Amino acid sequence: MHELRKMLCMELDKITKRGEIATPQTLEIIDKLTHSIKSIDTILAMQEAGYSNDYMRSDHSYARHRDSMGRYADDMDMDDYRYMRGSR
Repeated sequence: MHELRKMLCMELDKITKRGEIATPQTLEIIDKLTHSIKSIDTILAMQEAGYSNDYMRSDHSYARHRDSMGRYADDMDMDDYRYMRGSR
């Protein structure tokens, strides 16, 4: 990870030294490079804090999930749902 981060930083330095920041293509490349560097920094910080790769990849039960209509799903059971819809 450290080697990948170093390579991304070197690419960013090359763009800076050329002074080609004004083009839309270069801005897109800069954006992707900086986001990648930030993501690597986050992963490295989590690893240094003791989080395992399994923990970082897992979907935790306390995360909010969306239903089929894109709304955040509640933790109601079907009886509560039928009652709220008026069909008992």
